[in-house]
Amino acid sequence: ELAVRPTNPTISSSKEIAIDAGGSSTFTIPELGLPGTRRAGVRISPTPGITFGHRLESLIRYPYGCMEQTMSAVFPQLYLRNIIEAADVDRVSSRVDFNINAGIQRLQRFRTPNGGFGYWPGAPKPNEWATNYGGHYLLEASRLGFYVPPDLLDDWKTFQRRMAARESGIPLTRAYRLYLLALAGEPMVSAMNLLGEERLAEMNNLAKWLLAAAYNLAGMEEAAHRILAVAATDVKPYRELGGTFGSAVRDHAMMLYLATKLDRPGVALELYHELAPILGGSSYLSTHAAGYALLAVGNYLQSTWQSDLEIRGRLSVDGRLQRRFDRSDGSVSIDLTEHTGREITIESASEAPIYAAFEWQGIPL
Repeated sequence: ELAVRPTNPTISSSKEIAIDAGGSSTFTIPELGLPGTRRAGVRISPTPGITFGHRLESLIRYPYGCMEQTMSAVFPQLYLRNIIEAADVDRVSSRVDFNINAGIQRLQRFRTPNGGFGYWPGAPKPNEWATNYGGHYLLEASRLGFYVPPDLLDDWKTFQRRMAARESGIPLTRAYRLYLLALAGEPMVSAMNLLGEERLAEMNNLAKWLLAAAYNLAGMEEAAHRILAVAATDVKPYRELGGTFGSAVRDHAMMLYLATKLDRPGVALELYHELAPILGGSSYLSTHAAGYALLAVGNYLQSTWQSDLEIRGRLSVDGRLQRRFDRSDGSVSIDLTEHTGREITIESASEAPIYAAFEWQGIPL
C-alpha cells in the first residue's frame, strides 16, 4: 500500500466570540479544505483567549524524532488536560494520559550512560539544553501523579549536579539547570551564588528570572527579590536554530511560566495577554516556541481558573438543538466537523459572560 497525501499543508483558523449573560450568538464555520481533511469545533469557556487548540493538534501531528520536538508535543498536555476537556471526559482524559505516559517512556530512548539526555535517540553524548527540557518534563509529570521510573530521575539529578559543579554551559543553560535542581528539592546554593556573583551583569532577562526562581524555591526570598529587581521582561526579536532553540516567544513563555510560579500576577497577566493572540493566530512558531507557549499559558490558566464560574446553555445547528452544556470547573469542547458551513447558535444561561472559541482546519485543494 502506498500512502497518498496532499502536497498542501493543513491550514487553520479561529474566531472567538463573547456572549453576554443570558444572550446568544450565531456563527457559520467556513468549509475550509477538502472533504475528509476538515476538522472543526468550538470551546466554550468562562475565560477569553483560549483559541490555541490548533497549535496543540499541530504539535501532536508533527513528525517528530528529536528530543525537543518530542517534549514540545507532550509537555503542554500536563497543564492543558484539565482546561481543554471535551464532553466525553473519560475518553479525552485517557488519550491525554496515554500521551503523557508515552512521552515518559520515549524519553528513555534519549538517555545517555551518564544520566543526561541526547538530542537524538541513542546519542552517545548528552545535550545540555535537551537534558534540562526533558528533566523539567519528568519533574512536573511526577508532581502531577504520573509514574516516572526512579532511576531515570535519580540519574538525571546526579548528572545535573555534576554539570552544575563544573559550571558547564552558557549562563541561561546554567540558570535553567539550577532552577530545575531547586524544583527537584535539591538546590545547589553555592552554584547559584557563584553564577549570580560572577555572571549576573551579562545574563539576559530570562536567565535572571530562572535564577531568581531557583532562589525562591530554595527559600532565599531576599536573594530572589534582589535579582528580580533587575530582571525585566523585554526580549529583542531573535531565533536560534540550535543551542537553546530560543526565540522571543519562547523567552516570554518561560517568563510567564516563572511569573506564575513566583506569584507575580501583574507580570503574568501582561505576558499572558501578549502570548494568547500569538497562539490563537496562524503565524509560524517553532515547535519549541509553540510547546513552551502552550505549557506556560496552560499553567497560567490552571492557576487562575475560578472553579465557581459556571458555563451553562445550549448549542443549536440550523435551529435544531444539538447539545446542552453545564459545567463549573473548566471549558466544554464540542466537535462540529460534520456541521461546517451550517449556522451554529450558542445560547447562554450563565450569570456571567462566556466565550466561544471556534476553530477549524483543513487541507485546501
